[in-house]
Amino acid sequence: MNYYIIQFIMTFGIFNISISQQTNIDSLKTVLTSNSQYSDMVDLHFVISDYYNDTNIDSVLHYAISAKLMAEESSDTAIMMKCSNDLMNTALELRKQRKFEAAEKLILICIELREKAGNEPSTIAGYVNLCISYCNHRRYDAGIKAGMMAKEISLKYQYSPDSSHKADALGGLGSANYWLGQIFYEKGEYYNAIKCFTESANYRNIMGNYRTLAQSLTGLARIYVQQKKYPEAISCFDSALALYQEFTSKKGIFRTLRGLGNVYELQEDYGKALLYYYKTLFLQRKYEAGFEKHITCQMLGNLFIQIYRLPEYRVFEVIPSIQSYGIENAYLSMRDSAGYYLSLAYKSSKHLGDDLIMIRSLLGLAEISFAQKEFEAAISQLNEAIFLAKKIEAKPELYNAYHLLSVTSEKLGRFEDALNYFKLYEIIKDSVYNEESTRQIADLHYKLKIEKKDQENELLHEKSELQQEKLNRQADILKGSVIIISLLVIIGVMIFRSQHLRKKLEKQAAIMDERNRISADLHDDIGTGLSKISLLSEFVRTQAELPETKKEATKIADTSRELLQNISEIIWAMNTKNDYVDNLVAYIRRYAAEYFENLPLKFKTTLPAVIPRLPISGEHRRNIFFTIKEAMNNIAKHARATKAELIFSIKNDVLFVVIQDNGIGIPEGKLNQFGNGLKNMHERMSGINGSIKIETNAGTKITLALPI
Repeated sequence: MNYYIIQFIMTFGIFNISISQQTNIDSLKTVLTSNSQYSDMVDLHFVISDYYNDTNIDSVLHYAISAKLMAEESSDTAIMMKCSNDLMNTALELRKQRKFEAAEKLILICIELREKAGNEPSTIAGYVNLCISYCNHRRYDAGIKAGMMAKEISLKYQYSPDSSHKADALGGLGSANYWLGQIFYEKGEYYNAIKCFTESANYRNIMGNYRTLAQSLTGLARIYVQQKKYPEAISCFDSALALYQEFTSKKGIFRTLRGLGNVYELQEDYGKALLYYYKTLFLQRKYEAGFEKHITCQMLGNLFIQIYRLPEYRVFEVIPSIQSYGIENAYLSMRDSAGYYLSLAYKSSKHLGDDLIMIRSLLGLAEISFAQKEFEAAISQLNEAIFLAKKIEAKPELYNAYHLLSVTSEKLGRFEDALNYFKLYEIIKDSVYNEESTRQIADLHYKLKIEKKDQENELLHEKSELQQEKLNRQADILKGSVIIISLLVIIGVMIFRSQHLRKKLEKQAAIMDERNRISADLHDDIGTGLSKISLLSEFVRTQAELPETKKEATKIADTSRELLQNISEIIWAMNTKNDYVDNLVAYIRRYAAEYFENLPLKFKTTLPAVIPRLPISGEHRRNIFFTIKEAMNNIAKHARATKAELIFSIKNDVLFVVIQDNGIGIPEGKLNQFGNGLKNMHERMSGINGSIKIETNAGTKITLALPI
């Protein structure tokens, strides 16, 4: 049978597949039984296999395997190689449809056929594609074996005199190392991942394949992001972006721009993050590229939620153009923008079947509904997110959903539901914590390996220098001795200084880690316990019949909430992430606003135009906060004031905080009434090299000064 007749039948069949698919298949089977030429019979089997591609995987495999057996029977290497290529094309189509098991079976058959045809270099691409399929299928151990096999064969032919075999080998080394790096990255084995991505970039650079080189650089950047090495990540992303732009790879450009936005978002540089996300979305809309547009919308919506949580001066820093709106309209604009992009992401991800982005979009929308006090809508969105998260075992998202669902149920007075969701939140929290601990241990192993490698390199370097000195010493013994002694002294000083610096840094790191650990323990253990007590007491109060029981339950709930507030203050003081002046000012401002909110007086806060991000120790933060808290307590209990004001200013590297009221002041005869409180305030400020000044004319004015 002539090849062009087969092609005509295949083309005719494809155009009429929706009308009479079975008729076309039957016609092809009839032609198949009446034909005796191996090449035509192999082609016909693949034509029939293609018809079943979307409907019957077993039939696809049956006719593909039959084609392979016929190709082997022919003993014609040309037919066998063509058949193996057709097998690979069918496998790649199945992989696109996420039918991984069927694709992997066909790729293995393809590799076997190429081996029988005696073309070992062509099996490299087969093992690489098998590695890719296993990676997407999350069969990591099998993927590593396939990738290592591709590397092993490639290394045999990388210096082959046959240019095509050499090209297959170098291309295989670039691709195999990239996908091995991807597998190690997903497993959290960053040391191996960096090694593979670096080798991949090297081989792709040798090949001059700069499009795939950009892919390898992007892989390296993602690892640096995980390790919080943000400058290195930005450098890799910038290099990859330049290559993608040179070769106009739209997908690569979109992903790289979004990656840069994510790096800046993690560094809390929300202005730059917003710029990169908007640029990504603009280009996707310009080129009508639906590729991952829903992911960009979800990340943009989530960024607006983070900006919405910022204090007002930070909001205007991120988006200066909205200062004219006024703070209330600015916050409303942030919330509306977040809702708009998250809604787009939710609809698109639902259409595409991307469950993870759909879950993240729903969580963001639920948070917006909660902020708008639309609690029923929030519960509906959270229930849908939980259903999808259970389906794909997305534990971090499930953890967040249960927590918000517990808080929302409590707002609606559904205390029993709130308690049940809180229990589920705790169960998932433990699982997420264990997985995070495993990841941290993997990171620690990576750091130890890097340190060991650096030490080995340093020793090799020193050994090389000493050997060179020994050779020079043979020419001039006296001069060489002086040089060696000098080097030993210098090395000794350097080692001593290095060890001293390392011990100092380790001590500082240990103190910071201990503070963070205590902060986390307070939040997770004591905070969680007090939350349980609060929920249980509220539940008891609503269910109790005796007035005495309700009264006691109310006392327990009030006490637990007060303790929770105290624990929250301690956690804030302990957490090293807050060791900055702008965080201190924002926290005191928010605390003061909430403290005076329900008191019969007008309260005002005055801030400088710009608050520099200067470091301040946890001890300084804690003492100045509790000094101001004591002053606010005195206003609330004794001042009889109708107005109170909190003023922050920074002059000549000194932080000034003034808290004043128009109350009755502190009468001289009643000074002892405030004795312990004033004494504590003076001791706190002197303990951190600060000062306190108290004036009692027409009210009370307290001025705190702290060098920063």
